[in-house]
Amino acid sequence: MAARADDGRDAPVALATRTTRPTPVGRREAYFGPAHGRLATPVVDRAALAETGLRGPLIIEEYEGTTVVPPGDGAALDRFGNIAIEVAP
Repeated sequence: MAARADDGRDAPVALATRTTRPTPVGRREAYFGPAHGRLATPVVDRAALAETGLRGPLIIEEYEGTTVVPPGDGAALDRFGNIAIEVAP
């Protein structure tokens, strides 16, 4: 995963390996195309990304927006607090 650094270069944003997920605040049905279909997707607070990155499927909620992370992709906060998405190959 990479985020844009101050000087314009990509700066790596590591997704830590986590054996357990934070407790979701809820679940929502989300459609991820014909490959995955409809999935009951965990909803987490953005603050859950502060400890470590998470893998999708995932819905990240915060007061000003919602981010959907497809199955297999990753999300983490970069050093500026932005949500950086790692797209699976």
